[in-house]
Amino acid sequence: MKGLRENCVLLIVAAFSMLMVNCDRFSPQEALITVDPKLKFQTMTGWEATAQSGEATSPAFEKYRNQLFDYAVDGLGINRLRLEVRSGEENPNKYFSKLKSGQLTEKEFKKKRYEIINDNDDPFTTELNGFDFSEIDLTLERVVVPIRQRLAKRGESLFLNLTYVDFGEGRGNSDIRHNTNPEEYAEFILTVFLHIQKKFGFVPDAVEIILEPDSGTGWTGKEIGNVMVATANRLQKHNFRPGFVVPSTKRMDAATVFFDQIAEVPGALEHVKEISYHRYGGVSTQALEEIADRALKYEKQTSMLEKIGADYEALHADLKIGRNSAWQQYTIGFPNEPDNGAQYFLIDDKDVERPKVAVGNRTGFLGQYFLYVRAGARRIGAATTNPRLDPLAFVNADGKYVVVVKADTAGKIGINGVPGGSYGISYTTSSEARANIPEITIANGEVLSAVIPAAGVMTLFQR
Repeated sequence: MKGLRENCVLLIVAAFSMLMVNCDRFSPQEALITVDPKLKFQTMTGWEATAQSGEATSPAFEKYRNQLFDYAVDGLGINRLRLEVRSGEENPNKYFSKLKSGQLTEKEFKKKRYEIINDNDDPFTTELNGFDFSEIDLTLERVVVPIRQRLAKRGESLFLNLTYVDFGEGRGNSDIRHNTNPEEYAEFILTVFLHIQKKFGFVPDAVEIILEPDSGTGWTGKEIGNVMVATANRLQKHNFRPGFVVPSTKRMDAATVFFDQIAEVPGALEHVKEISYHRYGGVSTQALEEIADRALKYEKQTSMLEKIGADYEALHADLKIGRNSAWQQYTIGFPNEPDNGAQYFLIDDKDVERPKVAVGNRTGFLGQYFLYVRAGARRIGAATTNPRLDPLAFVNADGKYVVVVKADTAGKIGINGVPGGSYGISYTTSSEARANIPEITIANGEVLSAVIPAAGVMTLFQR
C-alpha cells in the first residue's frame, strides 16, 4: 500500500508540475495559436484607396507621382481603387473643364459639381455633348492607369470600383435627379462604361451605386434598389457585368437598414456583390455582426470603404467580426494635409522642385495585413490561448499561408497547424515599422514561433 501511495503522490506531483510548466509557458504575454484550414470565412477582393493624390491640383505631381505609386503598390499593397464620378458630369456646361482652364474658381465649381442637366428626354438615346468626363479622365490617366500598370508587373490585377457621388450641396440648377429616374441613372453609368472602354481599353469591376446615401443625398434604400436593377439590365445588354456595391452608408448601423430596403426591390439582391458601410457613426460590435449576418444569409461579401483615421484595430475587427472582403481608409495621398488618417501617404509639395512623400503613422500597421494577404486569399480558422495576441489566418490564392497577429502586448507567439516550409516574419510597433526577423524553416507538425517586442502587428507568411 505504501508503494502504491508513493506512486500516486509522484504522479500527482508530476501532473501538477506539467500544469505549472504549461501555465508558465503560455503566460499572459504568450499565446499558442492554432490554425484550422477546415474553418473557412470570406475571400478577399482587395485593399482599396480613393484614387486621389493631388493629380488635379499639385504643380509638383509629376515629380512625386512615381515614388507615391511605388509606395502604394509595392510598399503598402493597394490593389483596388475607388474612381469617383460626380452626378454633375451629366451637364453640357462642362464645369470641371472650366475650372481647369481658369474660367471658374474652386468655390464656384463646388456650387455646381453635382448639378445634373439631362442630356435629353430619352434615357435610351444618349447625347454625348451633354456629358463632361474630363475629371474622371484626368484621374484615370494620372492615377488609375499607372497603378494598374504597376500591379500588372507584379502579375496582379487592379480592381476598379466606380463610385457615383451625389451630395445635396452643389446641385445648382439641376433639372433632373438620377435617384428618382432609374433609367436615366442607368444611361449615365452605361455612358461612363462606354467612354472608359473606348478611351482606356478596360471597364470598372464594380459600381458603387451611391456614396453615403444617409449623408444629405436624399437617396433611399428603395431608390438604390431600383436604379441598381435598371443599371444591371442596361449594362448586361452591352456585355458589362460588374458587381454592385451597396449601400455605402456613412453610419455603420444604417447599412442593414438601407440593405433591407434594397432587398425588398424585386430582382435587386441578385446583383449585389458587397454590403458596404463606412465608420463615421453607429459603430458597434452589434452593428458589425448584423452586417455579417446579412452577408451570410444572402451569400454576399462585405466591405468597409471609408473612415478618415481608421487604424489596424478597426481593420482587424472589420475582417474578423464584419467578415470584410475589401477595406479602405481613404485616399492614396493629398498634398500638405496633417497625418490624420485621411490619406495613406503624406505629400509635402511646398518646394515644387523637391516634393517629399512620407508614410502615414497608421499606414505601416495596415501594411502588415495589406502586403501579405492578397486578392483571392481565403480567411481560415485561427484560435488563440491569449486574446491579447489575436490572430487572423489566411491562405492566399497560391496556397501560401499567412497569419496576422494583433498584439496588445509584447509576447511570444507559437503557431500550430501551418504547413512545413520557410516563413518570413515582419512586425510594426510604435517604434519600429516593417521590422523583419530572420526567416524560419519548420517541418510539418512543428510549431512556428516568433516574438513581437511591443504592442503592434506581426505577420508570419509562408515563402
